[in-house]
Amino acid sequence: MKGLKLQLIIITVCLISQFFFQCSTSKETSKEVTDDYTEMIGLSSKEYLKRGDSHAFKKEYDKALDYASRAIEVNPESAKVFSFRGHVWYMKKEYNKAIDDYTIAIKIDSESKQLYNNRGIIWNEIKQYDKAINDYTKAIKLDPKYKTAYSGRGNTWYKKKEYRKAIKDLTKAIEIDSEYAIAYYNRGIVWGAKKQYDKAISDFTKAIEFNPEFAHAYSERSGVFNESGQYSKAIEDSTKAIELDPKFAWPYFNLGFSFYKKKQYNKAIKYYKKAIELNPEFASPLNNLAWLLATCPDLKYRDGKNAIRYALRAYKINPDSGKLDTLAVAYAEAGDFKNAVKYQKEAINKLKNKNLKEELTSRLELYKKKKPYRDK
Repeated sequence: MKGLKLQLIIITVCLISQFFFQCSTSKETSKEVTDDYTEMIGLSSKEYLKRGDSHAFKKEYDKALDYASRAIEVNPESAKVFSFRGHVWYMKKEYNKAIDDYTIAIKIDSESKQLYNNRGIIWNEIKQYDKAINDYTKAIKLDPKYKTAYSGRGNTWYKKKEYRKAIKDLTKAIEIDSEYAIAYYNRGIVWGAKKQYDKAISDFTKAIEFNPEFAHAYSERSGVFNESGQYSKAIEDSTKAIELDPKFAWPYFNLGFSFYKKKQYNKAIKYYKKAIELNPEFASPLNNLAWLLATCPDLKYRDGKNAIRYALRAYKINPDSGKLDTLAVAYAEAGDFKNAVKYQKEAINKLKNKNLKEELTSRLELYKKKKPYRDK
């Protein structure tokens, strides 16, 4: 079976961009500043920003927005105050409002590379890739050695599947700063998408060398190790990623996959469930767990009813051919071959990778004969 429905681990994690904001957003700020609403009238925009920054650091975004708006009332010609409010909107995932504030900030200060870079990140977030590239390019024109914009534009080329351009920009960022961990990490993801796994591992290793606390880099390298069949190394990296960031769902998913391939099904189930617990909208562990429960060679782990439940959740999040294939195999395990045939036909019709058609068709024939599918 094609890598246990692996969602190509190394390309589904979002690439990392650097968001620059010029307030402190520091622990020191949060300790220094306290609210005293009796003293709020007459504060300077700088003081409002300081208080807003303190709340933003503590993820108290509504309070931060209140202070940002007050700062704008005091100083409506300041790009900094609009960019701060745009940053807070971004953190709240209210991206259109963030774009609006950054656009005003750019009108006030059209020579700021950081403003263009930050708006580019937000365009990227809402999949307005051409607009993102345009903003990154403007930032680079303002500063041809602006590594962050090269890295951001590389991310965007990657999302547009223009891998050659992505590699070129990320390599340029590394030429500017040979210890730029984020650029190595992002380029590693692009190499992974191109299935050049040795280069991907090399770049993730470099990212870890320059940032030993980089949990995402460990997690991504574990994904590449899984893809290349090096499951013990994958387990080591996933374990390290979890040590660094226990609430990061991806390394638990990677561990689930590693243990499945090592036929340690109880551990695979445990880690898939942990990934789902941490991120209930994470389709990949939902899908893989459903597949395991439906097709496991070991009878004691098969559970058609729960396989259907997990498969339906995965399909609701990402209704692609692979999720339909899993849903069909789950219905077959539960003895509902009518639905198994129905969804397998839909999976074949939605299939983008025609090289998999023979495999999916062979399962369809099993269901027509009222036989479930067993993984090997």
